[in-house]
Amino acid sequence: MYVWDYIAKKYHGLDSFPSWDDNMRKKVWNSHLTHSLEEYETIVLLSTMDYALISVKDYPKLREAYLKFWENNKDSAYLDIVELIDRAYLDIVELIDNRQSLNEDDIFICMNTSLGTCLFEPDFPDEEHADTIFADLSFGFNIFEELDIVKNYKAEQSASSK
Repeated sequence: MYVWDYIAKKYHGLDSFPSWDDNMRKKVWNSHLTHSLEEYETIVLLSTMDYALISVKDYPKLREAYLKFWENNKDSAYLDIVELIDRAYLDIVELIDNRQSLNEDDIFICMNTSLGTCLFEPDFPDEEHADTIFADLSFGFNIFEELDIVKNYKAEQSASSK
């Protein structure tokens, strides 16, 4: 909610995130499409969405965005979040190094930032990967692919308005 409050205040002139107004909530959640957010703000906003995925190879970009967000919002928990995800990232890198059958391109960090239930139900691992939890991520979206789509869309809109 911190990020949504921040976006609601900065880009929509609201006092807080409009939990009570379905239409306005959607406007805040889609601010990256309608407003000129800084790239780090877009990354942080997208990472709060249900089914958001971050490829392991893109983690440094996510980390950088979180740290920049924290630098501008010292009362947020984003420095703590970076420390938590750093530990998970190091575990993943070690897992990749120890298992040649794992490919960095096929491993994603999934974040469940809501108070609801887990959005990605884990599959039961086979014996070879007994210490790894697998989940069906087919309905998730890669936030950096989404970021590229938004950039291209805005560039096309800008070019067509000239």
